[in-house]
Amino acid sequence: GWSWLYNLFSETLSDSLKEGIQGQVCPLITDEVNNDLNSILDTLELQSDIDENCYIDYSLIQPPFVTKEALFVDGKGEIFDKSDPKECTSPKQDMPETVDSERMVTLWITEYMLNTAGYAYQTAGFLQYNLTSDDIPSDNPIKFKLTTDFFKFFVPDLHKAYPDKNLTLWIYATKPVLFNVNKAGVSGRAEGTITWLVHVNDTLVPAFTLDAQLDLCVNLSVQLGSNSEIYLDLITVEPYIQLRSSNIGNFSISTLQTFLKFSRGIIKDFANSNLKHGIPLPAIDHVNFSGFDFQLDDGYIRIHSDIEYDPDDKVSAEREQHTLFEDGFKCEMKNKESWKEIDDMIGSDFIKEMLA
Repeated sequence: GWSWLYNLFSETLSDSLKEGIQGQVCPLITDEVNNDLNSILDTLELQSDIDENCYIDYSLIQPPFVTKEALFVDGKGEIFDKSDPKECTSPKQDMPETVDSERMVTLWITEYMLNTAGYAYQTAGFLQYNLTSDDIPSDNPIKFKLTTDFFKFFVPDLHKAYPDKNLTLWIYATKPVLFNVNKAGVSGRAEGTITWLVHVNDTLVPAFTLDAQLDLCVNLSVQLGSNSEIYLDLITVEPYIQLRSSNIGNFSISTLQTFLKFSRGIIKDFANSNLKHGIPLPAIDHVNFSGFDFQLDDGYIRIHSDIEYDPDDKVSAEREQHTLFEDGFKCEMKNKESWKEIDDMIGSDFIKEMLA
């Protein structure tokens, strides 16, 4: 037949067709990116409030660009204190320019973005708290009470100096919370001081101050709906303390450190109760995210999703949650350090007797 004639010209025809198609399609794509994309991005909210203290800024740091793999849109993704917006001093990560997912959209959440949150809330003065008896659940499993009588086994000198008194703990972060993202998980570290104040008549009397370090393992979840948001919550916490100063004399903090180890659940629940606000994701009118999966890498988290266009609704009203780590995940903190060797030889029977 005529196949020999087709084969004779097939390579020439193929090359010509490719060049012709590319010559027609590429200008169309370029025109769409330069013109129509701008009108779509005009509907993108560049600043969104997280709460009354801070907001996130998604301003573009460069014009969108196209590679053979995808269209890339680079936004700041930085969180600022509303009253005094300052640039975070943590190092920024370079964003990859490759996509390795079959999903339609990939969002990169960098370690830097999480650290801007720690910096902003530190600047806003949010990372300080006066802990009182009203903050302690009455049904807590270790019968914890914020009184000198309760702590007589842990800090005998405190009870000796101030028997049968209520306490207030002034918790103050001395540094922004720092996060670390790697392939093993998301961890963080908070550092600050805890000043123990005794209620004497109508006065708060400082008894002693501790330097405190809290190592954190962090979970991320995404909730879809009318406002899609990223939420942080703590999986585990590891507290460490040192005596900074004392008005009741020098004393060993080993039993108090042990108490904190047994109180990790209460510390975690209290911290999570203050993480109720999510970080808004970029939203474009009539475009909805559909499903999520996560991928961890050194310095950033990739969140893969599909999108759906709905000309009738601005955004979906449904709520759907996707989680980075499922139940049972055990997070290991990177470069975990303890300021002080913990005496783990104290028996559980002794602890039970103290808490009875």
